Amino acid sequence: MMLLLTSYNALADNPIVRYTYTPDPAPVVFGDTCYVYTGHDEDGAEYFEMNEWQCFWTTDMANWTPRGIIMRYTDFKWSTGEAWASQCIRRNGKYYFYVTAVNNARCIGVGVADNPGGPFKDPLGKPLCGPINWEHIDPTVFIDEDGQAYLYFGNPSAYYVKLNEDMISYSGSIQKTNMSSGFGPNGSIYTEGPWFYRRNGLYYLLYAASGIPEDIAYSTSDGPTGPWTYRGKIMSNSESNLAFTNHCGVVDFKGHSYFFYHNQSISHNGFDRSTCVEEFTYNADGTFPTIHVSSQGPKPIAYLNPYKRVEGETMAYEEGLKIQENSACSNKICLGYISKNSFTKVANVNFGAGGATSVTVNASSNSSSGGKVEFHLDGKNGDLIASVEISSTGGWDTFKDFEAEVTGATGVHDLYIVFKADSDYPCNVDYWQFLGDGSEEELEEIAEEKQTPFHGTPAPIPGKIEAEDYDLGGEGKAYHDESSANEGGAYRKDNVDIEETSASNYVVGYNIKGEWLEYTVDVKESAEYEWTARISSTFEESGFRLYLDDKEITDRITVPQGEEWSDYTFIKGKTKELAAGEHILKLAVESSYFNIDYIEFKGEDATGIATISLTPNLQPGDYMIYNATGEFIGSIRLPEEQSFLESNGPDHGMYILVSKETGTHYKITK
Repeated sequence: MMLLLTSYNALADNPIVRYTYTPDPAPVVFGDTCYVYTGHDEDGAEYFEMNEWQCFWTTDMANWTPRGIIMRYTDFKWSTGEAWASQCIRRNGKYYFYVTAVNNARCIGVGVADNPGGPFKDPLGKPLCGPINWEHIDPTVFIDEDGQAYLYFGNPSAYYVKLNEDMISYSGSIQKTNMSSGFGPNGSIYTEGPWFYRRNGLYYLLYAASGIPEDIAYSTSDGPTGPWTYRGKIMSNSESNLAFTNHCGVVDFKGHSYFFYHNQSISHNGFDRSTCVEEFTYNADGTFPTIHVSSQGPKPIAYLNPYKRVEGETMAYEEGLKIQENSACSNKICLGYISKNSFTKVANVNFGAGGATSVTVNASSNSSSGGKVEFHLDGKNGDLIASVEISSTGGWDTFKDFEAEVTGATGVHDLYIVFKADSDYPCNVDYWQFLGDGSEEELEEIAEEKQTPFHGTPAPIPGKIEAEDYDLGGEGKAYHDESSANEGGAYRKDNVDIEETSASNYVVGYNIKGEWLEYTVDVKESAEYEWTARISSTFEESGFRLYLDDKEITDRITVPQGEEWSDYTFIKGKTKELAAGEHILKLAVESSYFNIDYIEFKGEDATGIATISLTPNLQPGDYMIYNATGEFIGSIRLPEEQSFLESNGPDHGMYILVSKETGTHYKITK
């Protein structure tokens, strides 16, 4: 049975965390989870008193679970103090955490971990960049589609360096960005806190701007190192409750776009700052709208399932308690320092039509009088559905299960967990879990997503479609996978088998006959299109077919057999005529097994000729291609991809190649 509740409209809360201060947010998406890394302002600070970094995660953008302190500046033996802005990125199965620290002057350090929540270790024993004081603060890191990683940082100018594939060293020298144009209407308004990324072929550099107090503004470029074009302000410093500094981060997550920043709404002190988040929609041309501060935050994008174990520290709002480290808990942290009458709110909890019949709370107590853990619906004084008596367990490190019956818990509600006691500190809570007739199978049906584009907007044709960016929507809607296991374990956490290659590129692998993937696409004009796929297989006669709205647009496509899975090759063909407009592209596997990286579609007239004339001779390296009007066409690595460019590249004519290494311009004719 499917339960439909359309009148309930829960909101998250800003700031996303209240029990601790969380400045300088740095969001990142790993698979189906959004993480945000922050600093930690000390309570009552009179300057930037920051000694460690924190991490929080969510799958629904409403309820956040802390990972606790993931690193301290003292973990860098060379650091003499301060744990300022940071950012984390994943490459080749490792997590790299770039931070601002001090070694006599400010500098950039890097930590490495096997998991996004750490523990992070210093692999270098020295700073990665610096020390040169303010010039070396606020790192932001990005890996481009060609595998090149860039690290930007700096105040009052933006600097960048190209990281090597090991992510803990760099090639060439640190470059200072030309700030004379592209960073303001009349000269540079750039201040600090850069945030660098690429979206739909356009490079974005967001930053704190205008001095003190700080706005958030941004510039864009067709290349990763500029030249930059100033695009305007995103968030004005005139918004209520903003601190005199601001620091932003942007991610796309499950078909939505989110803007993170910090304010002083809890402390009213510019040195005690708290992370907030707003959902927004890019304008049609890729520019930002004006983003305003809110106390509500974004709408939840998924239900929370109470029939699975929920950490006590998972919450959308809290008052009167904190998180504490405790090695007796499975995650080494628990809900603690609980004051009497304190509470947490967990948003958008779905009890299903069958409802809950009992609840278990795993708690510890060293209090002789103990207390009660009450569960209320839609308010701390809302309907009481359960009251769990907590007695002494003999110590704060001794956790036991306490149970109670549940009545009246059906449907979707905000769940308030209220702690009643005669005195403060009645208990610590590790986790809680409901039981009942609201089965997990029903909840999965209720929470099933609509099929939507992975990046929020349809993939354009002509254009490149990454195989791993199939639609959101789940099994049977956006994809079908024959096996229940995720053999690759990378990028997304559903059953599609995605692998990460050595170049930090993702491919869909272990493709079995009968499986399929779907992509929402936007065909720009009715035409036949040339297609090229990057693919590998060690099997004979593996293959697939393409459909548009379930109508065949290709014959069966046979994948060439190679010696090794790493032997990727390009295959190409031509579609039947595609109608202009929005459609569903399906890749259907007809014979096992192959790996696929991407499919690129080009117009029928995008044919090459036998040779390319290069003037002058180019050095090996990565280049960006522009046409005579300055439009960005694509990227290429020479000399490895010259033959591919000759047979598949841009139309006949004159083009400009720009070196990603030096920025030097070259002319080519084709």
